[in-house]
Amino acid sequence: MSPTSSVLSSDDDPSVADSSVRRAFAIYGGVLLGSVAAGTVTLEIGSLEASATMALAGAVAGFVVGTVVTGVLAGRYGDASTLAIGRSRRHRLALFVPAVPFVAAAIPAVFGALEGLPGVVSVAGAIAIAAAGSGVDWLARNRYVDTVTDGEPIATWAWTPPSSGVLDSLLLVLFLGGGAIHALGGDWVLALAWVGIGLFWGLSGVVEGRFRPGDAGETPQLAAYDIGLVKRRPYTRTLLEWDEIDHVRLRDGELVFDRGLRTTRFEPDEFEADDPAAVLETLAGSGLEVSVLERPDASTAD
Repeated sequence: MSPTSSVLSSDDDPSVADSSVRRAFAIYGGVLLGSVAAGTVTLEIGSLEASATMALAGAVAGFVVGTVVTGVLAGRYGDASTLAIGRSRRHRLALFVPAVPFVAAAIPAVFGALEGLPGVVSVAGAIAIAAAGSGVDWLARNRYVDTVTDGEPIATWAWTPPSSGVLDSLLLVLFLGGGAIHALGGDWVLALAWVGIGLFWGLSGVVEGRFRPGDAGETPQLAAYDIGLVKRRPYTRTLLEWDEIDHVRLRDGELVFDRGLRTTRFEPDEFEADDPAAVLETLAGSGLEVSVLERPDASTAD
């Protein structure tokens, strides 16, 4: 696993990245307020025949107002918020808290206990908020990683993000097909639920590299920096900081990073391990405790 001569892309304009995060924040605020407005209208006038039209109008109005207001706030405080969200898992999880009431209502709707427009709005709101929150999550984390790893990496290695291949594709077809079947049957709650899960599965697969049409996005790599190890997927970047890692083990080609009670593993077929010793040497140079473990040969075992 010798370092490649290529360098992780560092020509991204920070101003472009910042504006992308601000737009994502604005959309998130619009989706949040639009979902709340639609839910409120539905609860107030759910018995009226025109409730669907009025709920849609409330959603559109809420989206416009929320996008404008959040866009202004993001332009004023967005940089600090972006780094805080990108740095902290707790802050990223907070993006999804507003979806909890919609999920709580969507669960009985999926099982038929909440029918009609309230069920549709609940499922749609949960999906929309989760999708918008995921966008902010991904972009903020990318911006944080780019900020703290400014400069060229110490070493880079080719890496293939883990994927179950055919199974991932079959699940995507199953989710979207299930949505289509329920839509044809007139069950819009289940149709939205199945399609929403399918879209999340497909989108996250593209972003994380499980689905990669051609050479779309950036080339996946592992890169060692002074601050930590970056996992670079086609559209996202995550950072394992050296300070969080207790020990690194190489066992029969599998690279394992111990982080307290958690571990991060890279299977032998995920990266090019031409010279495992060179990998550990690079990591040891960053101050990490490393070791090589070999499974005993069955032919020589007692």
